Amino acid sequence: MVYLSHSQGLFPSPSREATRSRAVRPLVLVVDDSRSNRRMLQRLVQKLGYDVLLGEDGLGALEKMKKKAAPDAGPRSGAESPCLGRTVGEGVSLVLLDISMPQMDGPTFAAALKRDHRYAGISIVGVTGNALEEDRALFLEAGAAEIAMKAVGRDRVQGILDKWVRGTAS
Repeated sequence: MVYLSHSQGLFPSPSREATRSRAVRPLVLVVDDSRSNRRMLQRLVQKLGYDVLLGEDGLGALEKMKKKAAPDAGPRSGAESPCLGRTVGEGVSLVLLDISMPQMDGPTFAAALKRDHRYAGISIVGVTGNALEEDRALFLEAGAAEIAMKAVGRDRVQGILDKWVRGTAS
């Protein structure tokens, strides 16, 4: 939002708190091939005070992360990182990732993300209904920090966000 002539009192200035809250709102990438799962996680994460970037599969999400950020982009404008010269993915704080998806599955996406120095520090949490131990082990070996079994509720998502984004465990 552009404020013209706010020094003359013609238009209100944004408060420092409002500016700060927009600037520090963490971005969470939710990747799941199920639209209903994506929407459910999106709503939960947004209600908990985070911005959300959505991906339908690992390949599409990886391409979305590598796009250059737009000059005036905000979290909900389509190019989610406000930093010029950086990629959208460099603004991501956490990835919530399904294990089984078309084109590129969760473990392959996690491994690709961890190989790229720009994204190596991003925490990845697998969110899956797949209870096979070998699949879960593969996901962890590929770079996932944790596995959460579907269906995850508000308390579980809050715990994940607190642990991996805020650095506090409940």
